[in-house]
Amino acid sequence: MKVKFFVMVKAFHNSLACLLTCRMSLKHTLLLFVFGFLGLSTALSQNSSNKGTDFWVGFMNHRDGQSAGMYLYITSDSNTSGKVEIPGENWSTTFNVTANQMTLVQVPTNKAYVSCSDCVQDRGIHVTSQKKIVVYSHIYHQYASDATLVLPTPTTGKKYYAMSFEQNRTDARSQFMIIANQDDTKVRITPSIDINGQSGTRQADKSYEIKLDAGEVYQARAQSAGTTEDVTGSFIEVIDTGASASCKTVSVFSGSSDNYILCSGAGWGLNSRDNLYQQLYPVRSWGTEYITVPFKGRDIDHVKILASEDQTTVIINKETGAPTVKTLNAGEAYTEYDVNKTLYILAGKPVSVAQFQVSQKCGGKGDPSMTILSPIQQTLKDITVYSSEYEDIDDHYINIIIPNAGINSFRLDGSTASFTKVKKNQAYSYAQVKVGKGNHRMTADVGFLAIAYGFGNYESYGYSAGANIKDLTAQIDFTNSAQAGTGINSICLGDVAKFDGKAEYQVSKWIWDYGDGIRDTAQNVTHVYQDTGDYVVTLYTYKVLFDGCSTYDSTIMEMRVNGKPIADFGTSLLCEKNLVNFYDSSKANGPNNILVRQWIFHDNSTVYASTSKYTYDTSGNFDVTYVVRSSVQCFDTMKRTITINPLPDVSFIGDTVCFYIQVHLRHVRKL
Repeated sequence: MKVKFFVMVKAFHNSLACLLTCRMSLKHTLLLFVFGFLGLSTALSQNSSNKGTDFWVGFMNHRDGQSAGMYLYITSDSNTSGKVEIPGENWSTTFNVTANQMTLVQVPTNKAYVSCSDCVQDRGIHVTSQKKIVVYSHIYHQYASDATLVLPTPTTGKKYYAMSFEQNRTDARSQFMIIANQDDTKVRITPSIDINGQSGTRQADKSYEIKLDAGEVYQARAQSAGTTEDVTGSFIEVIDTGASASCKTVSVFSGSSDNYILCSGAGWGLNSRDNLYQQLYPVRSWGTEYITVPFKGRDIDHVKILASEDQTTVIINKETGAPTVKTLNAGEAYTEYDVNKTLYILAGKPVSVAQFQVSQKCGGKGDPSMTILSPIQQTLKDITVYSSEYEDIDDHYINIIIPNAGINSFRLDGSTASFTKVKKNQAYSYAQVKVGKGNHRMTADVGFLAIAYGFGNYESYGYSAGANIKDLTAQIDFTNSAQAGTGINSICLGDVAKFDGKAEYQVSKWIWDYGDGIRDTAQNVTHVYQDTGDYVVTLYTYKVLFDGCSTYDSTIMEMRVNGKPIADFGTSLLCEKNLVNFYDSSKANGPNNILVRQWIFHDNSTVYASTSKYTYDTSGNFDVTYVVRSSVQCFDTMKRTITINPLPDVSFIGDTVCFYIQVHLRHVRKL
């Protein structure tokens, strides 16, 4: 085994932005496995899912050391085969996967486990496959277990901030781990707390540099324990950028070897503890809008918000009371404790949000767990989870967050779910669904978020279900979507679509491809589509300087052009002083139903119905306006002038009337 030690201290180079990782947290020996498929959402940028053919993963320090078991869980939607190896330890094994089944690969603890701090070991685990797979890493022993979704190598990033929780258990440590996927990868680390170094303490806020070759693992552990000894906010940055750089990235994991997660006013019971182990999202994937939904069956959760840039304003909208407003600097975090209702979190700049399950003493069965949440910009529309039957998990749940427009199409195992609107963001709704062990598939026409979790006696798990991996550095803002606020991008045929381009860096050139053969060059543009259908809008943002990875970024947005309904109406006889009936004869002009019908009469009286009635007191010409709006918010207006006819003036004369004598009546007035 090759071990390197580093004592070099370098100045901190502050830089923001990175590539996406989505991660999941599975707790204890009960494991759930997720297959994610990309969904229709606001703007997709260099998208990848959690499926891939190349992965790097490592195992962090655990309270029970090499007594802990270590497994990889591998699944796929195709039959395939692959290899798991630890190149630095000259160990490998092959595997086969049957579609939609699970393959377990046991990794030898004595070759994979990383125990030291401030050291590099050749113990990175490399997973490769012929076809795309999903990989989970699991480390467990008795009642201390955690697992994480492993991100494909192409989705890893260059810049990260660590996330964990205040270290309440004093015989364990907060920690993070870095794994390189290419040789000669230079990394600058700025720890937020003192790190236990090989040649003395690595002091907080003082940067140092390390160099890793492919498969090498660097682990940093806190110098001590305590409520302030939390690696959250430690900055990890690959520094081989510039004109001569290759696009090198790293995988980063963080958590704790063992920890309590406490609460105020804890009741009777044990302060149950657990290790935390999660793969991190790179900064470039962080978002500005999050919704949190409580874990059903628990009394409270904690929610932590971590900033990537200075002067980040965060607004935490609670169901009741005034919002909490905080201003955070880069690497600074704020924790909202004892949360038992939904939160709607808005940030002026990208943030990361984690939701923590607490120790069982805080109420309800369970154990500590950390779930890093996806922003509402990062969604899926097809997710399958697999729940294992092992260990002492009694209750399984799935939380779903979805735009209201997707509720009718949402299915969980073929059934609908009962949703409640998010109180502080009425465009979204959530559901907390209890499920059993086994496979569970969720689908919808609209992208949604999901968290799978479960509880037993001093047992728990929780993870974000799937990973839609978007690089949010450059984005498309569709400013006048017909279905704005629903998560669906659409425009009505003939209307002007307005697109704004955004980037976190200076752009030398903007190029738009509207998906219909037309291109444009400006930051903010407009376009009129000539036909209905689905289109992919692509924005290319060219950089002033080469950043070591590319000269430009590309961002895509899926959108739909819907046909407008055709408004038309008919009437009964048009006579003064008589009731005139108006009835709808409009056409939907496509698959979308007409939902709203509005009649506007000459006196501005308005009726919303498919039929209407009006009595005209006098004859003459009168305007009637009829507006129809479809289920996709496309509308058409018909304005018609109708003529109300006067009633005839009837008068007649007749002969003298005698019994049994014929009488002649003669009309003497004209109509």
